[in-house]
Amino acid sequence: MSKSQPESSAPIADLAPQFEVAIQRLHQLILWGRWLAVIVLWLGLAPLSLYALRSEVTLWFDYFTWSALRYGLAFNPMPTLGLALCLASLLSALLWQSQHALLGISDRERQRLLRRVQRIHQQGPSHPLWRWTFGQTQGEEF
Repeated sequence: MSKSQPESSAPIADLAPQFEVAIQRLHQLILWGRWLAVIVLWLGLAPLSLYALRSEVTLWFDYFTWSALRYGLAFNPMPTLGLALCLASLLSALLWQSQHALLGISDRERQRLLRRVQRIHQQGPSHPLWRWTFGQTQGEEF
């Protein structure tokens, strides 16, 4: 059984540069996916929420007070939740990208990405993310 472990880990060691590129591509894909979700929320949910708050917004333009804002949001829970979801997703994406830009990808995150890349590689071209992670390197042997 000890012989089977080095044999299974040897090809992965040989593929380290290709897997490193695939990890970076998958990370970029996740980053773009997060920002796409934020854009969809802001273009879809935020206008609906603001439309539902239109009477309060006109009141805020005429007589803005923090009390009017508080009560306008408190008595309209669904539009408030919609706007809160939009803001939370935006802040989450900003913080996530800032952390990765300033500190880099953590070892834990890199291991998680490596496991996902290995599953994608194991399934092969039938996986939906194969083209995005291994698309440029399909000519090379894996």
